[in-house]
Amino acid sequence: MNSEILNHWRDELYLNFGSIREAKKHYAMMVARYEKVSREVDQLLETSKARMQGELKPVYLHRSSDSAARALKWKLSSAKCFNFNHVAKTFSLLTSDVLEILRSANVDEALIADIVELDFKRCYLNYALNYTYHEMNRTKLFIEEFESWRKLPKLVNEKDSQQL
Repeated sequence: MNSEILNHWRDELYLNFGSIREAKKHYAMMVARYEKVSREVDQLLETSKARMQGELKPVYLHRSSDSAARALKWKLSSAKCFNFNHVAKTFSLLTSDVLEILRSANVDEALIADIVELDFKRCYLNYALNYTYHEMNRTKLFIEEFESWRKLPKLVNEKDSQQL
């Protein structure tokens, strides 16, 4: 086994790291980034609550529990005064249909503008959550597999020396 050839081959893959040491640093960076983005998600949820404080909320952000990265989604109010019974309660995307539902419930246009701004941030935070969560787990799996592989050349060499 030629380490130089293998290292050259690996370098041509253009990964986020070139060695196991760099992979471990990358993993630590992804964990820190995921924690930071999670805090920003919590801050956005708090901002959303604060902007609509004191009002009956027609729509609100919540953190999904049905996905690994726990993305932010919109949820329509179940309050009877909005009469949202006939429409789906949770939306991954803020669409023109959702805006029409809000307008039909006579939601203030300034509040709708705030909701649209929050949705911009929701889109980016969901991407960041998803990316960092999966990159963190892929890197962790790679490290585990590499640490297991690292023992193989030694085992092969031991087998060869026993046969001599």
